[in-house]
Amino acid sequence: MGFVVEKVKPEETQDFIELDRLIFSEADAFNPEFFDLFENFWIIINGRRAGAIMLGLHMDRWSQEVPPPREGSLYLASTGLLKRYRGFGAGRQAKLWQIAYAREHGFTRLVAENRASNHAIVNLNKSLGFELIGIDPGFYPDPLEDALIMELVL
Repeated sequence: MGFVVEKVKPEETQDFIELDRLIFSEADAFNPEFFDLFENFWIIINGRRAGAIMLGLHMDRWSQEVPPPREGSLYLASTGLLKRYRGFGAGRQAKLWQIAYAREHGFTRLVAENRASNHAIVNLNKSLGFELIGIDPGFYPDPLEDALIMELVL
């Protein structure tokens, strides 16, 4: 499998937003006004746009408002793959890319929140050394669900 991550160019932002809408339910997709807060990347598999990564540089995790600044923290705002690309190791490759990105850019911590029911990503995070550091009750509105807050200290 050819796996590449490429930075989204400003003129590609609308395409990126549209891909985000295909990956996530409407309730879990980011509001377009927030995309400019993040460094956005395409996940490209075998030459095709297969997924999206959104990183918050020097940000703590999302709350109900804009993430607060936190020096040295890389907030994994979003990582998603189109359904047809799931189950083949691309999620692990994306997470390993994020960890490498953090190290290469001098970050000392990665933080993410995930739906409690998303066992695949929670287990993947744990397998890579992320630890559960908190629970945000009712973080996800539709359906109402807790967020598991996970952290990897580098």
